[in-house]
Amino acid sequence: MISKDPRGNYAGPCGWCGDKCGNENNCEPVVWLKRNRNTNYEDCLKEEKTTTTIECQERTETRNCYAIRDRETCLITNDPRGSYAGPCGWCGEKCGNENVCEPVVWLKRNRNTNYEDCLKRQPVKFQNINLQVIISNFLLIYVQTIMVKKLLLFFQRKGPL
Repeated sequence: MISKDPRGNYAGPCGWCGDKCGNENNCEPVVWLKRNRNTNYEDCLKEEKTTTTIECQERTETRNCYAIRDRETCLITNDPRGSYAGPCGWCGEKCGNENVCEPVVWLKRNRNTNYEDCLKRQPVKFQNINLQVIISNFLLIYVQTIMVKKLLLFFQRKGPL
């Protein structure tokens, strides 16, 4: 899982036990589950599918994922709802219901791996730039700077004319 319980005796990672926790909760601290000899839980979500945030566009929207109908909005949105809080994932027609966008946590809980969770950043494109011109201008400025420095040194050594 990706959550940690901060409470003293229960501090540490949380485990997902769904309806097998032995109480009304779906998630409990792993310490609590072990103390109660409950082995019906997951304590790790595989992150293979998650793409680094550097490659993904920033999530700037906050909406209920299920209400979103277009891919780009889905992939820049976080769901604010308690147990579904977090990034939305685009599953299109493969969500297993009438929705096309669902919270990633919901998709993982339902073992759905047919989704995207990242809208790739678009590379910055420079149009009509001639690299040769840029390099030659840079070199010209560099050489001129060196020449000016040499001339200044020469005149400083010579003294006033």
